[in-house]
Amino acid sequence: MFDNQLEALPLPELEAEVCSWASRISAATSHWLSVITIFDQRKGWAKAGMPSCAHWLSWRCGIGLRASYEYLRVARALQALPHLREVFGNGAISYSKVRAVTRIATAETERRWVSEALRYSARRLERLVTLQLKIDAEKDKDGGNGGGEVGNEDPSHCSWRWNDDGTFSLNLVLDATRGAVMCKALELAESGIEEEKAGRASTDSDNSAQIRPQGDNPKRKSARRRAEAATAMAATFLAQGLPALADPIPYMVNVHVDIHTLTGASDSARRARSEQESKEKTTRRVCELEGGAILPPSIARQLSCDSILQTILTDAGGNPLALGRSRRRPTTKLRRAIYARDGGVCQYPGCRHHKWLQIHHMLEWEADDGATDPANLILICSMHHRLIHDRSLVLRRGPDGELLVFWQDGTVLRDAPAMATTRDPLRAFERFTAPQSGYGPSTSQAA
Repeated sequence: MFDNQLEALPLPELEAEVCSWASRISAATSHWLSVITIFDQRKGWAKAGMPSCAHWLSWRCGIGLRASYEYLRVARALQALPHLREVFGNGAISYSKVRAVTRIATAETERRWVSEALRYSARRLERLVTLQLKIDAEKDKDGGNGGGEVGNEDPSHCSWRWNDDGTFSLNLVLDATRGAVMCKALELAESGIEEEKAGRASTDSDNSAQIRPQGDNPKRKSARRRAEAATAMAATFLAQGLPALADPIPYMVNVHVDIHTLTGASDSARRARSEQESKEKTTRRVCELEGGAILPPSIARQLSCDSILQTILTDAGGNPLALGRSRRRPTTKLRRAIYARDGGVCQYPGCRHHKWLQIHHMLEWEADDGATDPANLILICSMHHRLIHDRSLVLRRGPDGELLVFWQDGTVLRDAPAMATTRDPLRAFERFTAPQSGYGPSTSQAA
């Protein structure tokens, strides 16, 4: 289909065209990676005097060197994962998901991870893989290295410099534990600055309008607020000096972790689990800062030693607490439980906002006699909460617990929709594309 035809295409057909091309691109990428593998094995890159296939890809195909190394890693990994290669070649999953799966899958586990790739979004899959890799690394460290210190080097560092234009640059890298403290401090300082500005604006709206920067985009405004928050933290420290560390909990850092990950399990217990049980516990595992980074389980266990733990009682399905029809507004405990279950992010498909969140009754409390129970409550950002009520959207859970959003026109949204595959996506791709004249043999150019 040509570009001049796309302008007149109805929107539903245009959406289908976008999705079908995504599937074709996935299939074509799978074929391209297979070609790269053969080219690498035959050392075709050496004829051009390149030190590696990744350098050749960067030079010959115009790809960044880091991306070239990643393409090559995925291409090599796919050779040992035939089921993943088949699904990818059919255009059923994206390259982003294949990248994640190839970081962890083996010949024994690839079918399970392909199933997760089809079920979850790319972001959720990445986080599952990252958590499982951290769990496996700690297991290997405890079992294989006798509890040694391999891999425990502290990554934290800080540097600063004065720039030629008079500005000050600060570069700070922290481990997960310190990063959680810094993130919480910045959020509190930022919210305090916003409240102070709001107070000033209410008393002198004319002046506040004069000093407000014009044409600022939201990202730049947010970055400026964070810079002000960091400056305020430094100024407070200089004004008050080193605080006495007598009060151990002047703030709260939320860590979401399931009981199996927190407590760990013996090797014999792990071997005793059935394959299905192991699969369920892997996909339900969580160990992360609220709306933030994945944590190694050992860090969560460390934090649990000297921090306040809040117990949340759950039913067999993992749903915490229940209030039934006794009240419409969820209690503080139930609200915290919903935040913990939903990871502190908006659950609307494709949205990952972690601020301005609200709890929504999927079955309305008044109109539909919906209960104030976890199974009927969901965490939604304010923008999508308004959209749900303005457009009369219906939210329901699927048989596997997946959130489904039903629009009035019959459209159903889900977090990880299936790719729009065709019978032979690679052939369909070839019909629309042809090799360009500039991509012939490169030996003469290399000379």
